[in-house]
Amino acid sequence: MNNTSQELIVPEEKTRCIECRFEIPIGAKKCTFCTSYQSKWKNRLKYISSVIGVTTASIAILAYLVTTIPKVRSVLFWNEHVEVIEFRSLDRLTVANTGDGPVFITHLSIVSDPSVLALSMTWPVGMTLSEGTVATIPVWDQELRLSAEFNITKGLSDEEWKIALSKTGPRGTGKGKACYVFSVMAESDPLLQMYQANMGKKYRTFPVEAAVHYYSPKRRSKVKDSFKAVVGLLTNPDIACTDSALIQ
Repeated sequence: MNNTSQELIVPEEKTRCIECRFEIPIGAKKCTFCTSYQSKWKNRLKYISSVIGVTTASIAILAYLVTTIPKVRSVLFWNEHVEVIEFRSLDRLTVANTGDGPVFITHLSIVSDPSVLALSMTWPVGMTLSEGTVATIPVWDQELRLSAEFNITKGLSDEEWKIALSKTGPRGTGKGKACYVFSVMAESDPLLQMYQANMGKKYRTFPVEAAVHYYSPKRRSKVKDSFKAVVGLLTNPDIACTDSALIQ
């Protein structure tokens, strides 16, 4: 009779994962189901590492988008705009190129409502302005600039205003000189805002359609951007107007 030896199989003792509650052997360092460490501090370290990794990846993606999206937008939706910051017809022009590419500014123009006064004027510029830049250039007429200082015409009644407009010319000196000179200013100009704040309705003006004209190398065409402007009157000190009451 043969004796057969039998091994005694002892069941492996089990415990449960501290995270997912899956049964794992006692003494296991890591759950075979959810891969969580059975030491809480290791799990916290794993979590912190994951958060840092996600944060780093998010920052990298954000940085990429910040640098890429404007380029993609400019390709798909090319934008051009020249903003007039200051315009004083007897002084200077300040403009900003807020578009996507350089432009060549050719001139400024204004046209008034004929029912008020038939007026059309232009100022040559001739300047290249790169994107994201601001520039100030003189636009005054040299002949006017060399004349004596002009005075602000203010406090006119409706009738006096009509008379003054009839005695106003685009030039105040030389051939065809007039009692008053047109002073065109952009509504965004701080000097005009100061006049309006200090003199109120005494400083009379009338609105005009104004525009800055430029050439777009990208589009290979001429473009214009409109801006709000008004026309006031300046007294010409070189001329003795017969209506002396109108000279302030």
